[in-house]
Amino acid sequence: TRTYEDHDVGDFAIDISACPAIFPTDAVKHAFKASCKKWMDGERKDWQLGKLTTPRRTAGGEWRAECRCMDCAECHAGNGTVLQFRATPEEPDNSNVLNVRLTVMVSGSCSGTPRKLKSDAVDRPSTTLTRRCVMQAVESLSQSKESVTPTRVARKIAARGDAELITNPSSLRYLARTCSKKAGVDDCRGQDRRQKQQIARSVSKQEWDLYVQANSGNQGKICFAAALPSGSFVLTLPPILDELCALHSAGALPRLYLGADATWKVEADDFT
Repeated sequence: TRTYEDHDVGDFAIDISACPAIFPTDAVKHAFKASCKKWMDGERKDWQLGKLTTPRRTAGGEWRAECRCMDCAECHAGNGTVLQFRATPEEPDNSNVLNVRLTVMVSGSCSGTPRKLKSDAVDRPSTTLTRRCVMQAVESLSQSKESVTPTRVARKIAARGDAELITNPSSLRYLARTCSKKAGVDDCRGQDRRQKQQIARSVSKQEWDLYVQANSGNQGKICFAAALPSGSFVLTLPPILDELCALHSAGALPRLYLGADATWKVEADDFT
C-alpha cells in the first residue's frame, strides 16, 4: 500500500464537444484524463512521465489515475516515483467546456539511475536523459531557424555542459531524426535536400555516359571512380589528392583522418 503526499495542483479547461459520450460520466472521464495528460506534458522538460492508468471513479465520486517516472530504471519498473491524480469535476451542463481542478499526489522517490534506451541494441546505449536533451536541442535549433543535424544537436548539448551524455553517435543520429519528426522540424536529410534543389541542366543518358567516360582518368579536376545506371556516382578530386601526397612527402602531413561527417564545399567543373 502506497502513501501519497501533496505535490501540485492544476486547473484545466477541457473541451468536451468532440467527446463521444454514451453515458453521463463519459464526458467527465474524458476531461479528467485530458487534464492528467496536460499536466504530464507540462512536466516534460524536467522529467518524462508515462504509463497513465485508466481513470476510475471511487465510491465517493472522486476520479483517480496514476502514472510513473520513466527516466529512472527503478521507476520504470514500478519501484520508484508514482504520481496519483485526483479530481471531482462537476457534471457537464450545456457548455462545451468542463473545468477540472487536478490534485497531484506523489509517492516514492527516484533512484537517479538513468534508464537505458534499447540496451540490447548497442554497446553504449543512450538514456532517457539523453533523449530529453536532444529534444531540447532540436527545439532550440528550430526556434533560431537553424537546420537540425546531429552535429548541431551535439554542439547544443555540449554547450550546456552535458557532453558526457553523448555516448553513442549512431544513437544520437537516430534520436535527432525521431525527435525532429515529433517536433515537426525538417531534419535536413539528404532526400529532403535533393527534393528542394533546383535542376540546373538536364542531360540525356548518352551525354552523361560520354561525360563520365571523358572524365574517368586522373588528368582533370574530377575523376569518376564509379557511375551506376541509376545516376549515382562516386568521383575523386585528383588535384586535392596530389596536394595531400605532396604534403605527406614533405613530412607536413604524417597521417590523414577522414570522418563520416567530414564535409567540404568544393567547386570543380560545375560540380559543387
